[in-house]
Amino acid sequence: MAANNTCESKKLIDYFKDGWKKYKQLENSNESSSTKDFQSKAKEVVDLFENATRMVTELSLFSLNEDFDEVTTTNIKYLSLPYLLGNSSEKLSTQNRIEILNIVETYYKNFLSLCKSYNVMEFELPDKKLEEKFSEAQPSVEEMTRSREIKIRRYKERKEQEALLTIMEVRVTTDPNVDEEFERKYYVILLKNFISKALDELDSIHMEKSMLSRMTELDDTIAKDKSSSKFKSKPIKPVIITRNALQKQIYGLGYPSIPIMTVDEFYEERLKNPDTSNMDTSQSLLTKAMEGINRVEEREADNIQAEIAAENDDMVELQRTRQYDDWKDDHRRGFGNRKNRS
Repeated sequence: MAANNTCESKKLIDYFKDGWKKYKQLENSNESSSTKDFQSKAKEVVDLFENATRMVTELSLFSLNEDFDEVTTTNIKYLSLPYLLGNSSEKLSTQNRIEILNIVETYYKNFLSLCKSYNVMEFELPDKKLEEKFSEAQPSVEEMTRSREIKIRRYKERKEQEALLTIMEVRVTTDPNVDEEFERKYYVILLKNFISKALDELDSIHMEKSMLSRMTELDDTIAKDKSSSKFKSKPIKPVIITRNALQKQIYGLGYPSIPIMTVDEFYEERLKNPDTSNMDTSQSLLTKAMEGINRVEEREADNIQAEIAAENDDMVELQRTRQYDDWKDDHRRGFGNRKNRS
């Protein structure tokens, strides 16, 4: 009851502002995401955005019958809540990474569907059939080229948006008399930036889930060979984290088909059923999977930046590339290890 009273006494704008402030601090933090302090802060951010989302639902702020122009400037920022929940939830560390990824994917898709229904900007919603096709087979050269071109375009757009948002945010957050049109423009650009990020994040999630699934299959094969296993963990339902049992019953969020549990239930389940039989193997495989994904994403980011530099006639980058090509021509593989042979 005390929690309900606290929830009612705090306004929607307070939850959002508090969550946004702490979210930005996490985004700009150099602290390792695996530390207890970081995880505590991430969970607090998720709690704040969950409360804000619950209040948006209770207040029926958005309707499928209204156009984007009809959404008040005050309420536009709340359209970003599913994205913020997804991005914050992704920072939570649990043993079963795939479960978290499923939750994050659900939030991102809900955010994109919401923005699509309001025509915030032109973009294509992810196609589930294409996602399954991508995960099952190697994409063609044409598909890879098209995907790369889209990512480069999004990357350029995000950089421009973020530079503009940095300037605009100062005025929006500090000037109590900020012009409504200016404030609305700020939140529209912010939504477009989040749309671009969500689309790319979904691609990364599909890649990570595919790798983790393969690691899990290998892990299961290893586990079956161990006849001395004493503990078996109970499967945990996909989690959309809420704060109490009452919210669990009423909290729709547009995902009625997905079972949900409270934060307390989630951690109690883990404490009661620790997966100790193959924890070391699971963590080792997960670490390898994540390292592989990070290397792929780092290489892709470097390649995209190199291509953008080339497009902008960046002479320094072009000169470096040419010098490296010349060096490779003059230093063929094996030339330095001839062991005194002519």
